[in-house]
Amino acid sequence: MAVVRAQFRKAGSLRYISHLDLMRLLARALRRAHLPMVYSQGFHPLPRFSLAAALAVGITSSGEIGDFLLGEPVQPEEFCRRCNEALPAGVQFTKACLIPETAPSLGRLLAAATYVCGLLPPAETARPSAAHGAPPGGVSIQAADLRLACERLLSAATWPVERPGKEGLRRLDIRPGIYGLQVSEADDPRVLRAVQEGGWPLPARAVAMQIGAGEGHTVRPEEVLRALGLPAERAWIHREGLYGWCGRLVPLLEVTDCRPRNGG
Repeated sequence: MAVVRAQFRKAGSLRYISHLDLMRLLARALRRAHLPMVYSQGFHPLPRFSLAAALAVGITSSGEIGDFLLGEPVQPEEFCRRCNEALPAGVQFTKACLIPETAPSLGRLLAAATYVCGLLPPAETARPSAAHGAPPGGVSIQAADLRLACERLLSAATWPVERPGKEGLRRLDIRPGIYGLQVSEADDPRVLRAVQEGGWPLPARAVAMQIGAGEGHTVRPEEVLRALGLPAERAWIHREGLYGWCGRLVPLLEVTDCRPRNGG
């Protein structure tokens, strides 16, 4: 058997499909690609694969990662080509590699994710209002105000938020899972790449963030936007990549045998 670890993007109108629908889409494509997949047992066998982290509806990504179990080795380039021929344009594999069968699961390796969030206010100088979901006293779209808000959040010892759950609202501290924040102008190469890869309109400005994912301090990008006084409803969100911890954050596609990161 062999395991292919592959990176793919999710963009365009396919950003509106759920994680479960994405799994079904990939399963159908793997069948149509006639790859030597290993299948589950039972009345409805499915190709065996797993994804590192679910992507919320409405968020695009150029760095989703999955592990795919095959009955025999397939060259990574061939795997991507055959999958892409069976997939719609909004979901396409970009790179892949063969990894040891004994490699830890993606869930154990995942430590962080990076996002670019494009800010789209009604006007360049508009100040987010409570009527649009921002807390009172929210910062404006001006770069200086945004940088001050980022500094205030990064310097805080704690930052409690309420997160909806199956048993109601849970109160938790997201500050340990916020590793970095950066304010960027619309012409920043990182922002332009997110616009192109995600199919988004050019923003007035953008906030790039590196935040916890997986086990431990999982943080949602919309929680960070609200902590900065910005309504998530006025921003598009693009996930750039997923990372593991090997003494430093390393792209998850390159991590196969390092210990997972503990805490923040």
